[in-house]
Amino acid sequence: MGERRFFRMVNRVVSMTSAWKGETGLVAGTRLVVAVSGLWFVLLVTRNLGPVGRGEITIAFSLAWGAVIVGDLGVVTACRLRLLAGVGAADRGVHALAAGSMLGVQGALAGLGAVLFGLTGTDLGASVVVATVGLAVSIGAMRAASELGYGVRGYRWVSFVELGVAAGQVVASTGLWTVGRLSTTTAVIAMAIPHLVGAVVMGRRLGFVPSRIGTRVPFRSLATDGLSSMLGSAAHYLAVRSNRLVVAGVLGARSAGEFAVAVTLPETLRLVPRAISQVLGDRLRSGETTLRDVRRPLILVIL
Repeated sequence: MGERRFFRMVNRVVSMTSAWKGETGLVAGTRLVVAVSGLWFVLLVTRNLGPVGRGEITIAFSLAWGAVIVGDLGVVTACRLRLLAGVGAADRGVHALAAGSMLGVQGALAGLGAVLFGLTGTDLGASVVVATVGLAVSIGAMRAASELGYGVRGYRWVSFVELGVAAGQVVASTGLWTVGRLSTTTAVIAMAIPHLVGAVVMGRRLGFVPSRIGTRVPFRSLATDGLSSMLGSAAHYLAVRSNRLVVAGVLGARSAGEFAVAVTLPETLRLVPRAISQVLGDRLRSGETTLRDVRRPLILVIL
């Protein structure tokens, strides 16, 4: 029943606006709700675990996200671009297998990063390291499912699942706090599990069920096609996210926690321009619009 109400609301929005405005509003609105739920998570963790606990979670998430960005080798983005261009649209199982094959690399990189980060003097503990690996795999799976979903223009289902993931995190973290079991490790697990469940639900709903192991996957061409995008994402990570690791490595987990809380609101302001640029970029790649048609919206995004 809740799902039907959600789709009715989405259809009203789309019917009252042009196609790209409806898609942009859907993506931006979803990300805004996710940001609000994330703010609740930040406040809850900071209030109960203090700056040190918040800092450790920040380190875990930053390591996991960095591993996800680098560990997919651009394969996931290349799959999305091919789907938008109509290349291999019928081979969803192959795309899903290609994206899923990267999860092991992402988990391994997260574990290696957590171990190496311990050399800075900030000891996360074995349980947090293991949870960080699980978080990287879960986020990688959810990111892959979202990218593939965007590749087939399944904005409604991607948004619906992302809202479910956000709700799952709020419920899980609040439940742990209520029973007195909220800790750095359990908070990271509360972040990981909804992402993994959401990835499975979205993949099955949109038909991205991995093909059998042994199916030929063109990893080399996918990695080549997605290399520039991966390098761009890595550069963005270094500019926006790596500062938390620098602060943590130099000043400790407490300072990293205080820094993470301070930049939460400014980072939320990037949601709307990112949503607009993503939708317009997808429409350009799929050939549904031209650069001339979206020139004005792009200028507004840049401003």
